[in-house]
Amino acid sequence: IDKYYVLAEMPSHREQINDFYRYFRNNPDVTGIISGSGVIADALIAAMKNLGKRLKEDYDIVLIDDESSYIEDITGQRFATISQDGGRIGKTAAETLYAQLHGGPFRPADILIPVQFQPV
Repeated sequence: IDKYYVLAEMPSHREQINDFYRYFRNNPDVTGIISGSGVIADALIAAMKNLGKRLKEDYDIVLIDDESSYIEDITGQRFATISQDGGRIGKTAAETLYAQLHGGPFRPADILIPVQFQPV
């Protein structure tokens, strides 16, 4: 992922909206957003609205895990979701940590735990 396209949370909701507004004004080619937070998605929607953009028509948002319920309540719209397997992530992390703490072999590795894309 090009780090230029990664936006992080700002201290306040108003600052998020302002920063997102400037970002999208300067990057009109960005039409898809993946958000790990319903609160951030709310700021993204406000910024895009301030630019005269319409949700689902000019841009779309994909939410991670159960963040969709928060923003769906606000907008009255459903969103595509990327669902992670939290149980498997936790179990794998615990097993890896346990092996390291008890002298088991440790080799740095990328552990891929599949996600599920749930379209609207």
